[in-house]
Amino acid sequence: MKKKIAMLVVTMAMVLVVPMLASAEKNVVIDPGHGGWDSGTSGFSGNSTGFYEKHANLAISEKLRDKLKAAGFNVYMTRTDNTNYLSLQERTDLANAFAKGKNDQTVFVSVHHNAAPTNPYVSGFESYHYDNKYAWEAEYPPDPIQVAYGSESRRLAQRVHPSTVNAIGTEDNGMRNNQAFYVIRNTQMPSVLLEMGYMSNPAEEGLIKTWSFQNNAAEGIKNGIISFFKVFEVYNAEGKRLKIYDTQNEAIEYSKSQANTYVFDKYQQKKVYENLNEYGVYQKGKDKLKTYPIKDDAIKYAGTLANTRVIDEHTEKILWSNYLPKKYSVQTKDGKSLWSYYDLNSAIDYAKWKATPLKVVDIDSKGVIWSSIDGVKINRFINDTNLIGLDRIETSIKVSKDLYPNGFASSKAKKAVVLATAFDFADALSVGPLAAQLDNAPILLTDKGYLPAEVEKELARLNADEVFMIGGKGAVSNAVQDRLAKLGMKVTRLGGADRYETNLLINKQLTNVKGVFAASGKNYADALGAAPIASANQWAIVLTGKDSINSSALTYLKGKQVKVLGGGNAISSTVEQSIKKYSTNVERLSGADRYKTLARVLTEFKSVMGSDKFIVSTGTNYPDALTASALSVKTKAPIILVGGSLDGRLEDFILEYQPSGGVKEVIKVGGKVDDSIIEKMKNVLY
Repeated sequence: MKKKIAMLVVTMAMVLVVPMLASAEKNVVIDPGHGGWDSGTSGFSGNSTGFYEKHANLAISEKLRDKLKAAGFNVYMTRTDNTNYLSLQERTDLANAFAKGKNDQTVFVSVHHNAAPTNPYVSGFESYHYDNKYAWEAEYPPDPIQVAYGSESRRLAQRVHPSTVNAIGTEDNGMRNNQAFYVIRNTQMPSVLLEMGYMSNPAEEGLIKTWSFQNNAAEGIKNGIISFFKVFEVYNAEGKRLKIYDTQNEAIEYSKSQANTYVFDKYQQKKVYENLNEYGVYQKGKDKLKTYPIKDDAIKYAGTLANTRVIDEHTEKILWSNYLPKKYSVQTKDGKSLWSYYDLNSAIDYAKWKATPLKVVDIDSKGVIWSSIDGVKINRFINDTNLIGLDRIETSIKVSKDLYPNGFASSKAKKAVVLATAFDFADALSVGPLAAQLDNAPILLTDKGYLPAEVEKELARLNADEVFMIGGKGAVSNAVQDRLAKLGMKVTRLGGADRYETNLLINKQLTNVKGVFAASGKNYADALGAAPIASANQWAIVLTGKDSINSSALTYLKGKQVKVLGGGNAISSTVEQSIKKYSTNVERLSGADRYKTLARVLTEFKSVMGSDKFIVSTGTNYPDALTASALSVKTKAPIILVGGSLDGRLEDFILEYQPSGGVKEVIKVGGKVDDSIIEKMKNVLY
């Protein structure tokens, strides 16, 4: 049955499953149709059983989300429950806001179920994609960007449709392009709408309700999306996509025939070939200023400005700078310097190119980093430490073991552990300073409904006798608290009616607070970026809404130094002015996104960091960064949060981070940080 536009009223409460993304990542927006008061079709038996289309849509969408996340995709859902309702326009606006700037690497999938009220025998699966040639209606004009994506929406349908039919085994009603459904004509990315089956058909409705059908459907859709991404795209230097090929060789051959192009592996999300000449001019504290095809032109322009550097965009080597020192010297065996460089890779490449045996020396420490000279030993290196578990709970345990490899010493003042939920950031945002004041307690994570066996083992290994449990029963259940009591632990629950009340309960535990970070309670990134600095320097974190702040929070801030984190979209000027009524020492530290805000915070507090260690964790998942904050307390090391790439402002900080004696260890917490980012950082940290 064809659904008319007016009937497609769907819930839209966009929930971030994997937060803020880097531009080079595979992204999927899943749209479970209907929701809230709009139940969708009641099917054959919904009016008596209470199982409507909205329930079936969400069941498949949740399974699809989990499968895509496991396959390495960043996933957003337009709703995650059956209670909320937003309009079609609101839903589409949210999806487009997410895709902005990364539209080519994002797809939209709307999941529905069908009905034919006058014919209970109609059955089968069908899919829709927007085609301006066949579905144009004057009263329903399409988004021009969707029109431009017409061929890609068709290609997405061509990959998803057969894969789904094969997975669910029902009748194939075909792939259709003759309907102007709102969500597929107004989304600004390749988009499909799927009608999974007919709930008006008693037999098919019964099948739709089963776990196996829902799981098979999710598997088929997932495989189709993966197939869509397994192509090779050719882009020009301006980022315009020129061609798409199924094989890498075809794409490279075409790229070779075109000047200034590159080939992008869409599934691996990386360049696999390029014939560009790009020299980027960067200025500290700003994004890239310009790109030149000729190096000398780039250097000439950079020389007219302060605090600039020129980068070979192919190799990411620093070719010239008027503010960075040259750190690496290529020397002969007797110490004669032949050349010096800003980054290590440039120095090593030059030394390898020369025919004579040479060594690469850190100019400050005089340590040898690389050598081809017989008898000259390497005595300057950076160790890699990976604290990576199979999941977030195991990662928190690995951090705990790194902090206390032999458990708590008998003389330790507090043998305490902080325990937070592994699956919701709200209550755990501000626990870092509390853990620090509890004699640097490790932060462990738990399931909501039970205490995992591996966490029990870690508590025993630590010889802990006290647990500070964060959040109310909605975050960590009474069953967990009862289990801890049975293990002989003294349990203190710090859980209020909401995240803000929990935050105040946490802060009441702190003493000798020297300052406060005011951070958004609706997004974890800013609070967790500042948590290590707060933890290591006796600062607290106060959570606030965007446009309002709790009166108790204002009372807590009274007379204290306050740093407001993030821009106006995180904390409004209204809240900032309210804070200023209680404190005369208020400064906002903000950037365009979470990484740039973190760079502002690190730069502001760089004088309190001088560790020979460096901690790196993901900026797209809260638990790893949360548990890593205890390491920062122990080592005084900064924590850098990264996405799919290293943010330019954070790179500025790293370039100038020069602890006495240099960096000796890079600690990676969690498994979502690409090794290439670590190598890029080490290239200038030696």
